[in-house]
Amino acid sequence: MKESDQTTLGLGLEGGEEHCTKTNPVPCPCDDGNPCTDDVCVDGGCLFPNNTTACDDGDACTENDACSDAVCAGMAVDCDDGDACTDDSCVDGACHYADNSGDCDDENLCTENDICAGGTCAGIAVDCDDGDICTTDACDPATGDCSNTNNTAACDDGNACTEEDACADGVCAGANIICPEGEWCVDGVCTPRPCVDDVGCDDGDACNGPETCDLTDPDNGVCVPGTPVDCDDADLCTTDSCDSPAGDCTNEAVICDPGFACDPATGDCTIQGKVYWTDVDEGRIWRADLDGTDIESMVSGLQRPSDVAIDTTEGRMYWIDSDAGRIQRKWINNPPPNLRDRRGRPRWSLGDGARLGR
Repeated sequence: MKESDQTTLGLGLEGGEEHCTKTNPVPCPCDDGNPCTDDVCVDGGCLFPNNTTACDDGDACTENDACSDAVCAGMAVDCDDGDACTDDSCVDGACHYADNSGDCDDENLCTENDICAGGTCAGIAVDCDDGDICTTDACDPATGDCSNTNNTAACDDGNACTEEDACADGVCAGANIICPEGEWCVDGVCTPRPCVDDVGCDDGDACNGPETCDLTDPDNGVCVPGTPVDCDDADLCTTDSCDSPAGDCTNEAVICDPGFACDPATGDCTIQGKVYWTDVDEGRIWRADLDGTDIESMVSGLQRPSDVAIDTTEGRMYWIDSDAGRIQRKWINNPPPNLRDRRGRPRWSLGDGARLGR
């Protein structure tokens, strides 16, 4: 009720009861105790129209309280933390978040049976294990699909008579343990091979010589290794070997670099036994064996040759022709075709040398 109404209305007695009048300035006694109604005294009667004023509903877990339809109510405080793994509540105006164990989604396609624990959503990893140690098992988070890729990991092929087992193309396998002649592998240990005759001892490699069966103990024959084929031709300048499994000997000559030859006494490659010298009078370079035989002219038509040098690695001979003012060279033996002139002759002319400074 407005203040102006309170000054013009008042209390009067009628029939022994107090009622509102316009002559008594005493405040009108209309009050229903509801803050969501306006208390009005009209013509001696009370009216209580609804209002929409702010109010307090007495609940600390509501906010923005306001009157509506004569009731004071507010909107519940928003305690939602967006976490499916907590139960959200308001107590005395404060938000509380209690962990739960409900179902959830961890948004990882590589997990399943997701559930809340300790306020966190987590699932059990999808089992992509194919039971093969020779594959690397993985799950694609984008699709949830499993992949099993071949690897090269160390493994155990279950065979005690193999070693250095490793994965290859999805299969675990090792190399067979090599036992001495006449033995085989049993449970990872090389033991004498039992036999009843020589045939049972043949290892299939003629280079090892013929194997025999020792029947000293008739009930437990033992294979005896053969004598390896001797391919030594007593020539130090050959490489001797036995061709397995046929058992044929090969004796390949030692190959030396140009300008070197194999020394039969040592088998080493040494510079060939030649001596080179210049002949200024005839304008030539000569060479001969160390014993003075097999004399041959290496180069002719020179002006004043001197200072011969031999490159045994490349197989070339170098010299200085002082009057021509050049360092020249020539292949000691036959040069490659691309290093010959149009007539097929080795290129050692002045055009192939470097001019000396004067």
